[in-house]
Amino acid sequence: PDIPQNPPPAGLPLHQADGDHHGAGGAGGGGGDEPHRIEDDEDDYEEDLLLRKRGRDGEAKGAGDDPSGSGSAGAASSSGGGPGGVSVRHLLPRLLSEELRLYFTRITLAVERGNPPQVDAALLSVGRDAGIQELVPFFVRFVAKSIYDNLGKADKCRTLVRLAGRMVGNVHVHLELHLHQMLPAIITCIVARRLSSPSAPGGGGDHWSLREEASRVLVLCCRKFGDRYPTLRARSLRTLCEALGPDRPLTTRYGGVVGLSAFGPRAVDA
Repeated sequence: PDIPQNPPPAGLPLHQADGDHHGAGGAGGGGGDEPHRIEDDEDDYEEDLLLRKRGRDGEAKGAGDDPSGSGSAGAASSSGGGPGGVSVRHLLPRLLSEELRLYFTRITLAVERGNPPQVDAALLSVGRDAGIQELVPFFVRFVAKSIYDNLGKADKCRTLVRLAGRMVGNVHVHLELHLHQMLPAIITCIVARRLSSPSAPGGGGDHWSLREEASRVLVLCCRKFGDRYPTLRARSLRTLCEALGPDRPLTTRYGGVVGLSAFGPRAVDA
């Protein structure tokens, strides 16, 4: 689809991408940490592409592979061809327009450092804007990586889960090829043993609410993509049932109960 010339702003102040270390709207808490930049992913994508090429050298000819597979999060160019060949789809940040780069920077800065009104404005923008399909691989990668990097900070993870939910709910965005990267992080926020840390500011936040938020997003994914991926719901339910085992910690079992309850009474009865 055509990309609009100027994606709607997220209602956030413009931050220079060359090293502004202040939070959005003056909200601190980020210290001297570098903000997430879309350009930072480019080396990772190129490394992923190289590793996948090396991996294929040792595979038998004709052994299939998922072109959306476990390496790169994006899709723009392909290599390999012929019968039984493997197509590698690869997105480079430098191919994005300046408007999309700025949009991505604004949203991620708000999520990482913004105050509550700025976070809400950013999430609202992602949930309704058209023309951001090219940013989907980068947002998915940002969400998944940031969740794993912030395990123990429940409030931060909840904001990231809300961002994932907004992407799923955006009727203009297609996430089908990227669910395998996002859903493991979402499920982690449901059944992980520890999602808050006593050493984190404020005790790490309310991990109970995080599990509930992540459960709602998981259900939304299954409802939206269940027709295309018939086993998605069953696999998700199986994971949640495994979290109810007697050897599991209380927090994990709570996540399993909350997750199953979010799917409705039929899932609970089953």
